[in-house]
Amino acid sequence: MSTQASPNGPLSRSPSRLRDELERMVRDDLIGPVGGDFEELSTSEPASERYLAGMLAPRKYQAVQTVPDEELGTVTPAGDGNGEGKAEPPAPAIEQLMPSAFGMTFVVQGDCMELQVIASWGAYTRGRSEVAVTPEGRPRTMWQRCPAGGAPKQLALGADGDLPELVPDADQPEVVVRGRVRTHGDCRIVTLFLVNGQDETDFERAGQAAWLFQVRLTVQAPDGDAVFVRRPLAGAEAIPEIDRDELASLDMLFRHEGELAVGHGIATHAVHATGKRNRATRIETTAMPTADVPLTEAPEVKDFDSSPEIQEPFARVVADMRSLGEASDDELGPMLMPLADAYEAWIDVQQRRLDEGDDDLGPHTTPGTDNLDACRAAAARMRLGVDALTNPDVAEAFRFANLAMWQQRVHTLAGEARRKAGDLSLADALARVDEPSNRSWRPFQLAFVLLNLPALADPCHAERTGDEGLVDLLFFPTGGGKTEAYLGLTAFTLAIRRLQGEVGGRSGADGVAVLMRYTLRLLTLQQFQRAAALMCACELLRRDRILADPRWGTTPFRIGLWVGRKSTPTNTNQAIDWVQRAARSPTGSGGATGSPMQLARCPWCSTDLKPGRDLKVDKDRGRTLLFCGDTTGACVHR
Repeated sequence: MSTQASPNGPLSRSPSRLRDELERMVRDDLIGPVGGDFEELSTSEPASERYLAGMLAPRKYQAVQTVPDEELGTVTPAGDGNGEGKAEPPAPAIEQLMPSAFGMTFVVQGDCMELQVIASWGAYTRGRSEVAVTPEGRPRTMWQRCPAGGAPKQLALGADGDLPELVPDADQPEVVVRGRVRTHGDCRIVTLFLVNGQDETDFERAGQAAWLFQVRLTVQAPDGDAVFVRRPLAGAEAIPEIDRDELASLDMLFRHEGELAVGHGIATHAVHATGKRNRATRIETTAMPTADVPLTEAPEVKDFDSSPEIQEPFARVVADMRSLGEASDDELGPMLMPLADAYEAWIDVQQRRLDEGDDDLGPHTTPGTDNLDACRAAAARMRLGVDALTNPDVAEAFRFANLAMWQQRVHTLAGEARRKAGDLSLADALARVDEPSNRSWRPFQLAFVLLNLPALADPCHAERTGDEGLVDLLFFPTGGGKTEAYLGLTAFTLAIRRLQGEVGGRSGADGVAVLMRYTLRLLTLQQFQRAAALMCACELLRRDRILADPRWGTTPFRIGLWVGRKSTPTNTNQAIDWVQRAARSPTGSGGATGSPMQLARCPWCSTDLKPGRDLKVDKDRGRTLLFCGDTTGACVHR
């Protein structure tokens, strides 16, 4: 993407300005018009092929017949006469259906009897260009955009039922706005659709001019008042499968927000009233919706200046992984129990807010009580987690997990520093980043670890079996720290299995202890890099402890990756084939076979890894091994 439009250059722009410009560029590319309101497109690339979203097909549009991707470029081989070697018949062509209408449903206050509707789009017709010419100097025939609609139309809501049909542009009378209104309590629910009723057979070039592009439908009050209100949960009480408790809880949590519109075949955007997120002055459709998702940030001690009953115990919590990893059995309790104390104090403050009906909580007593009861149950589990540390094996595994997480954190940061400054040694990079702020738990991470300790330490714990079994879910946007939380539990799980030895006839040193699954391959590799750093830390700690405590075993901690299909080899022979191809390739690529080399650099020291040097396939054991490529001796995992 080009960013030359800004006179200050991309590096001098604020993040929000750069974000807005990038969003505009993507929107122009996907929806258009790139060339402005009166742009021209080549007849070899009509608008229906140039743009991908924000368009409405004509009413009698003939669906395009497409061939599945896997059939493209294939050749039917000659058979051998025995029915072998013949390609299967191709799949039938797929019809790509394009909508000829879209709409939205929204709610207005009961006294709103009139709305202003604006429908706009671009119509492309063939004509002689005034700018582009042929090599002979004659005007080129181009698809020329003409803005259509855009004028406000008054829509009287009237009685319940169908609304009068609106024609946004007299030049295209078959493009209409249709709708319906119905009363619900003290508000009115309105549904509007923009319909492209044109017949493609009435137009040239297979109906290209009958398409509508960059389509938008906007609704507002004639006087600009905030007449749009939150949509009610109409009909929810009649759905037997619906979780009404969850709906009530969500209604409480998002009482200051609100779904102001829902799109039909299109997304919607609400322009909120000043200071009110549950009312809007305008509703409009959008083919490329965007939203600002706030980062989930952990609280700090200073955030509780107005609540000393929370601040005092919260300030006593020890979150430094190194300090926790080096603490004695007697020190762990006093370091961690204040976290449960602070959490219970916070719960008491929320209870008072609920009892007094502060912050619009008055109508939400029942879901508020249910949520606080769940919070108290979590606090009780946290206390049980601290109590579990009185077991020497649990305490040792907890210390092990903290030391491993400390080393994982600082080595990951040191690796980033080394990549930015190529001449920086590993020791110098570690010295720069090894400080408490880079190796401390966020409060929710530490709480998540504590409340799961009892169940992970006891295979027969009620939370792991039967109807009382629990699954704890961390659910918030990227960047909040979810990965560190479950990596901490991963390290604890590895340690407690070794320390407990054989349980129920099964050895804790064998088998798979933790499974991690991701739906996106890029995310899988990112998380694999971080988990690999943790395994490096765990393995070093195991080696340091084995002489003093043989329970840690001689089997090293390992991590593996299986992505499958064409991303990684599915067997050892495929891995050997890839290595052989990589050795012959000038670029080090193994060709079409999936690559077994899924790490680009050592997760411990950040040294670049090379296929011909650092990858080995052990055919006898059926393993593909990756080694650190460090030649200086600084990396202990060489």
